[in-house]
Amino acid sequence: MDINKKIDGISSDISRMSLFNRTILRLLIENGVFTEDEFKDVLIDIDGEDGSLDGKITKKKRASSSCPKCKKTIPLNRDTCMYCGYVVHTDEDVF
Repeated sequence: MDINKKIDGISSDISRMSLFNRTILRLLIENGVFTEDEFKDVLIDIDGEDGSLDGKITKKKRASSSCPKCKKTIPLNRDTCMYCGYVVHTDEDVF
């Protein structure tokens, strides 16, 4: 496949996903599920989870991390805290 066709396809997919996201967001706000300010607050929280407020989720490898629930160390090879069961969210969980 020609690289320009691939780029056009990806661009089209991104535009379609953007339209879907905006549609869902509008419906949720209009139906009182949450306010626009609440959405923005959570968006900023999620954006910062990777250590950078940059408007995107950056895949970041971790050697270990501290569990937000019990504060114990979660090793790299675990996706849950072995002490309290907290689930570690990764970039793959987003989609």
